[in-house]
Amino acid sequence: LVSFEVRAEWDDPGGLHIVTEGITENVGPDGTLVHLPRTLPEVGSRVRLEVQSEDGKKLQVIAEVLRIERNPGHPLAALQLLGETDEWKGLIWEPAAPRVIA
Repeated sequence: LVSFEVRAEWDDPGGLHIVTEGITENVGPDGTLVHLPRTLPEVGSRVRLEVQSEDGKKLQVIAEVLRIERNPGHPLAALQLLGETDEWKGLIWEPAAPRVIA
């Protein structure tokens, strides 16, 4: 599986602007599971995600937090894209998709 480095930004419920970095765990056509080691956004919140593709192109998308896993050793956020899916599929999802070798 291919992983991508990400930069995530959001405002917490108190209005504090959060900026953190992480890495994708699983990438799908409409979203991704992201490991964010420092802090997690709230479920239902919007996150601005910047992802660097394999060839170095950066893609910025807005995603909604569907679920979080507060595992102290490996915190995760499940994110669903809000628009931008065609560009996401071409730059991020297709390179990360599993390949079957015959």
